[in-house]
Amino acid sequence: MILRARGLLLSDGTVVRDGALVVVGDRIERRLRGARALARARSSHGPVHDLGSGWIAPGFVNAHAHLELGGLQGRLPATSGFVPWVGALLKEHQRLRARDYRVALERGVERLLATGTTTVGDIATTGPARRSTRTPLRSVVYREGDAADAEALEL
Repeated sequence: MILRARGLLLSDGTVVRDGALVVVGDRIERRLRGARALARARSSHGPVHDLGSGWIAPGFVNAHAHLELGGLQGRLPATSGFVPWVGALLKEHQRLRARDYRVALERGVERLLATGTTTVGDIATTGPARRSTRTPLRSVVYREGDAADAEALEL
């Protein structure tokens, strides 16, 4: 398969205008620049999927997410500061159940994928959120806790 776009943004920051990628299976085999390279590749790799004015870029990284807390969206009042907001967050967090966490995690993963995110560092406090899920996201799950947790885990 060949994917053509107005431009490619490569992982080293290089910009390739009028670029294309030859994709074989789930791997990028090579990148192409210009109409001549595209025409040569078309004969051996089949049709071109033209993305028009779109760009192809590496997947985004969300290095600090709290996917399990997505279920709290719209449930926290606007406050006059961070400390009151965290208090409200902790209070609402206690009301959530295992199913709420699973649904929030699934929706969070869908949202990340829909926005081009391919890697996430998720901060989790609950068992359901720390469990691995079947998803194409690359992920690292960090356990959030307090000093007592750290002592218990012998960190």
